[in-house]
Amino acid sequence: MKGIINSEFDTPLVELNMAQFIKAYSYKYKNNYVVKEKKGDNFIGLTWQELFSNILKIISNLHKFSYQSGDKVMIISGNSIEMLETELAVQCSGGIIVPIDSRASIDLIEDLIVHSDSKFLFIENNEILEKLNLPPALKAIFTYNDAAVTSYPEVICFNMLLAPITKDENILELNTDPDDICLNMYTSGTMGMPKCVQLSHRNILSQQYALKLLWDIDHNDRILNYLPWHHSFGGIFEKFAGLFNSATIYLNSEGKFDIDTLWRNWELVKPTLFFSVPRVYDKVFSIVNNNQKSEDIFFHPELKFVFTASAPLQKRYFDIFKSRKIPVLEGYGLTETSPCCTLSINTTDRITGNVGYPLPGVSIRISQEDEIQIQGLNVMKGYYKNDKANAKAFTEDGWFKSDDIGQITENGIKLVGRKNRVCKLLNGEKASLAGIEQGIASKCDYIANVYADGDGRNYPIALIFPSVDDKNDQGGFNPTIKNCECPLNIQELSECLGKCLVEYNNTQKENSTKIGRAMLIDEELSISNNTLTASLKMKPKQVKKVYSEHISKLYGNGNELPNNTYVYNLKK
Repeated sequence: MKGIINSEFDTPLVELNMAQFIKAYSYKYKNNYVVKEKKGDNFIGLTWQELFSNILKIISNLHKFSYQSGDKVMIISGNSIEMLETELAVQCSGGIIVPIDSRASIDLIEDLIVHSDSKFLFIENNEILEKLNLPPALKAIFTYNDAAVTSYPEVICFNMLLAPITKDENILELNTDPDDICLNMYTSGTMGMPKCVQLSHRNILSQQYALKLLWDIDHNDRILNYLPWHHSFGGIFEKFAGLFNSATIYLNSEGKFDIDTLWRNWELVKPTLFFSVPRVYDKVFSIVNNNQKSEDIFFHPELKFVFTASAPLQKRYFDIFKSRKIPVLEGYGLTETSPCCTLSINTTDRITGNVGYPLPGVSIRISQEDEIQIQGLNVMKGYYKNDKANAKAFTEDGWFKSDDIGQITENGIKLVGRKNRVCKLLNGEKASLAGIEQGIASKCDYIANVYADGDGRNYPIALIFPSVDDKNDQGGFNPTIKNCECPLNIQELSECLGKCLVEYNNTQKENSTKIGRAMLIDEELSISNNTLTASLKMKPKQVKKVYSEHISKLYGNGNELPNNTYVYNLKK
């Protein structure tokens, strides 16, 4: 359905900037903990009063290095209290934060430092710093690590910025225009080179004003942070949900993002809220399945709700949460929209692909080409130094073009797939590759990722990657799913998956979306080989590059492949 859909709530009034917001909360919640970080066996916290004091110190001491309002400050670090203090200090003093994934390649980091025009660099990993060829435009380099750095003797320890100062709150930029830029965040680059999204104080805070109308979070809540802050889901949505609602954010030990660390901290923290992506829930349920003690730990009485985004949550997980009467909230958005546009709060019935209704202050329409277009206080100011991308990003009447295909339904917005992932077959027919991927994945709960291709070919093909986390210690799979053959190993999965693929094809009305051949590959996509983003989204271009031989084989070319592949011939 075409047309425009809006929230039933009025547009929130947003006139605060970051400095006003942080100062007000430092008085209102001064003795409440903002964030806690695990040091040894205990979580050490920082109160709002302490946070505000440290922000003033950092700003004042930064000025000694010729820092000024408008400067761009890059951070390459895992989540930490020091990172939070740095970000808020810069934003409260009129500067612009540029967070970067520390797991990115050295070449990419060097390119982004230059492209971003950063004047200051804060870095956690001195080994990465040693490898970087830094531009002379940097005014100063700070390290969160106290260890000496031999290649750059001028590097300054972050603790020096916490040196005592003469109290002077005028160093805060309290009169900053809410529409000024405070965050330049690079996209995850699922379809190519990352773009630098410019977000304002109003972009970020308007979302929290809107969400305040839709959910109940307060100073009694505990958020166990797992998502990285260089990415919009964690660094904007989750982090500011905690800050704005005065909930306490608990950080994983030493910025680690492995499931074992998460599980140990879950038992200690007993979070009331959890924000993550479907692949993380896969990992969590690989621990919880068929273990009463683990179930009691995870589904503890104070768990209020979980939030998921990035991809549809598997129905079996949703059903488990539902049986425990724990709401599952889903959302949709992009870095360019700060990031959330919609929220699904009706958890009684779940419709795959539906992501709820627009947030207050956000309008969504479906174009004649079925593209989701967005207008609202959350939409970015534009891409930094990228006129070509900016020209393509907005319609003539000012709506942001998401490049996502969707529909307006009676249950809100339904996602169909990416606009730029529509392939044209040799017979001229078009097919949504994302739709094919989602359709196949929905047929089997043991699938982690599906990659479809077919542009310029006679038929689409699919590469299928199983979920390693569903395997038990003996290499088999957990038989916990109703109406499923529940394979005990990869060989059995390869056999029953063929039936699921036939079922998928039989449900397709158009020949263009029926796959001709498919391949099960017994390995997972990963961040390390760049086939997944930091938020565990698949990067189609990189998958195509890494598995080019596998694709060629499905079209009748290429060399012999390893024994960990299983091919399905579905052509009739």
